Amino acid sequence: MRLKDSNIFKIKKYVKVHSCSLDVLNRDHRQAKSWVVGELIKSKFKGVGRLYKPRDIIEDMRQDYGINMSYEKAWRARENAYERVRGCPEESYNLLLRYGEALKLANVGTIFHMELEDDRFFKYLFMAVGPCVRGFLNCIRPVIVMDGTFLKNKYRGQLIVAVCLDGNNQIYPLAFGVVDRETDASIQWFLEKLKGAIGEVPNLGFVTDRKTCFSKCIASVFPSAFHGLCVQHLTQNLNDKYKNDTIATLFYNASRTYRESTFSEAWRSILAFPNDSGKYLNDVGITRWSRFHCPGRRYNMMTTNIAESMNSILKEPRDLPIASFLEHVRALLQRWFWERREEGIKVTSTLTKWAELVLQKKQERALTMKVNPIDCYQFHVKDLDKEEVINLHTQECTCKEFQAEQLPCAHAIAVARDRNINVYSLCANYYTNECLLAAYSEAVYLVGNQSEWKTTEEYVHMTVLPPKVVKRVGATEEKEDSKCR
Repeated sequence: MRLKDSNIFKIKKYVKVHSCSLDVLNRDHRQAKSWVVGELIKSKFKGVGRLYKPRDIIEDMRQDYGINMSYEKAWRARENAYERVRGCPEESYNLLLRYGEALKLANVGTIFHMELEDDRFFKYLFMAVGPCVRGFLNCIRPVIVMDGTFLKNKYRGQLIVAVCLDGNNQIYPLAFGVVDRETDASIQWFLEKLKGAIGEVPNLGFVTDRKTCFSKCIASVFPSAFHGLCVQHLTQNLNDKYKNDTIATLFYNASRTYRESTFSEAWRSILAFPNDSGKYLNDVGITRWSRFHCPGRRYNMMTTNIAESMNSILKEPRDLPIASFLEHVRALLQRWFWERREEGIKVTSTLTKWAELVLQKKQERALTMKVNPIDCYQFHVKDLDKEEVINLHTQECTCKEFQAEQLPCAHAIAVARDRNINVYSLCANYYTNECLLAAYSEAVYLVGNQSEWKTTEEYVHMTVLPPKVVKRVGATEEKEDSKCR
């Protein structure tokens, strides 16, 4: 080391031996500031969802660097590292407007809306990426499954997902929302933005849990759409309320059957119970849960499982600051669109893999059926102890399955085989591999690093602050939330 204002150098030698007495040694290292430790451990947080607790930090720092530190310092170091890698929770809200602009420029047709409180504080957000919207409108069965779940970042809130099923029975994400909580006002806002994205869709349907905010707002924003309830939630409610496995089994049979006779038999048995379970289900609304009575097509979407699965996929990213979370969602869509497009290219069958398997199982049943013509369009099919009539012109069967699913039932397959008709001609376009490829034909493009985000000339930045009120969700509130499902 050179001495100040001279050409003389002073040489020092470090001797790694403490000369202080043991009673004055401090177990904590003052030079190991929390930001220094945070820099050392930041690589531990690069994987979303990795658990790295203060106790782990204390142990690693002791083993790797011989540093003893307090739990409080380890906690501060973890927060520091978390912020370095994933972004500051407060600043994340201020990035949303720019991120939304960049996303819209990178992916044409993307809808990105944000609602502010007092022109400064974040309130609601809606995001639907362009390729997802166009794929839904052109290639996806028009049934939207919605569900909400809690975010776990510093400012909490709730995530609303709107998803569908593609022709291969895979989750097809349509739209995402972030709100303070599921209320009439927040769900109304979300659905209005969704309608702005998809417009008026013929034969549209929704499937949700039993929250009243969903029922009221769907009826308000999409008055011509039917609204079905998740039969899994209703089954759980029946189990909790009446604790009777027989009722649950009868309800299962009644809710999922295509036939009036099967429904009537199960329904009479439910009404015969003296515990008012029939009244409960009637008050819920039979058209809301019975596939036979449904005023529209639910296809095979009887539960909200696909929305809950989407929430489960996003379980770990829900810890992230909001802008990082949205970017994680975008990256997930980018990967799904690429992978499913590549998988679809390899398929050589007319239908998707899932639809082909469904028809193969029905084909096995159809082999034992006898077909008798009635006229050029209608056919009488004998199926063991049942007899059905198929109308190929209207693509209907008296078993109701053909018209409900828009996939031929076993009776229709038997007629197609007997009349030498291509069975694929009886399938809705949704189930073809060509339609599946079209649903994922567009790429979902990345927005790049924050320094590379593009904006239009008209873009004017506004400072956006975190929500005014942080809604802390405890076990009691989660329990109450589950009750209204």
